[in-house]
Formats: sequence, structure tokens, C-alpha cells
Amino acid sequence: MANESQINAKELGEFLIEAKRATWASGRKAMKLDDGGKRFIFAKGLHSYRDIYHEDDPNPFIGEEIVYKIDNGKNIPIWGMNYHGWLTEEGKNYPDQKGLVNFLREALIANENIEKPFRGPREYPNINNERTNITKGLIYFNEDMDLDGFCRNNGNIFGFQGTEEIILGTTKPHPFIDIESSTLEKHETLYRLKYHGGVI
Repeated sequence: MANESQINAKELGEFLIEAKRATWASGRKAMKLDDGGKRFIFAKGLHSYRDIYHEDDPNPFIGEEIVYKIDNGKNIPIWGMNYHGWLTEEGKNYPDQKGLVNFLREALIANENIEKPFRGPREYPNINNERTNITKGLIYFNEDMDLDGFCRNNGNIFGFQGTEEIILGTTKPHPFIDIESSTLEKHETLYRLKYHGGVI
């Protein structure tokens, strides 16, 4: 196993961004496993990435990502992440299920932050700069925390947890705000995913 002092965070972050874009987010099909799960594999240089997940047609779903690095001829696991995602009741009734999935892929591909290569960017599209380009009213939000859960947007590649959402609406000034107690324009949360992980 690795420790923080042995990890090149920049190298690992760049690899994860590339690996995630080349696997589920790319739209290509996963390899089916005997136990009903599905698997993606990506390798480059000394690093390899494995994403195994199980889904129920396809909601909800749960999975695990592991990054390995070759050291002295052995594949050593150095980083991992677990995730669990689901559609809300509003999401199950959303008329364009394929469009919803494709929008999530777009959001994941849009992440360029190698310091936070967990899921997508904090917000997609950037509603402050691209409000007129919001796809059918869909907005993606992602908020990470440190492992103790005290500091918002303070997770890093060594340890993190977080939540991502897709909402249907045009305004939401802060991710995961309690809409029921606010006076914001009405919107619906269609999808939510929880994740956590870090260096192994």
C-alpha cells in the first residue's frame, strides 16, 4: 500500500481525469462480469484504473474505483473511491432518461480540476456565465468535503467525501440548499450520488 508521501498528487490527478473521461463518461460499453456487475479498465504508463459497479436497471447503482501503480513489477493499489447513486422519484418520472444520463456524462467530462478528480466540476454548466446554454433546464452540482465532513470544498485527492446532484430548474445559488424552506424558484432534484475515498 502507498502513503501520502509516496503519492505524486499532480500525476495521479491527471491520470484520473483522463481515465474517467475514457471510461463510463465516454459512453462506451462496460465489460459484463459473471456476477452481474460491469467493469471498465484504463491503463497508461505505470498507472491503471478499474471501475466496477452494479446497477438495477439502472437505478440505483453502486461501485468502486481503484487506481493501481506498478512498483517493482507489482500492481499496487494506491487510491480508491466508492460511490452510490440513484434517481429521485422526480428523476424516475423525467421524460428523457437518455438525455439525463448523457447530461451526467457531459458534466463528468467537463471536470478539469486535477486537485479534485472525484466526479464532475462544482457546477455545470457555469450558470453565472452560461445561463442561456443550460440544457433543457438541467444543472449539475458537486460539493466535496474533507473526510471529517466539517469543511466544505476542502476535500483533496488524499481524502474526501461528497455529493453530486442534477436538478431541473434555472436558479440554485448554492448546492444542496434546503429548497423547501427557501423562496427560490421551484425546481426538482432528479438525481443524487454520494461518494468518498482517498489514498490507500
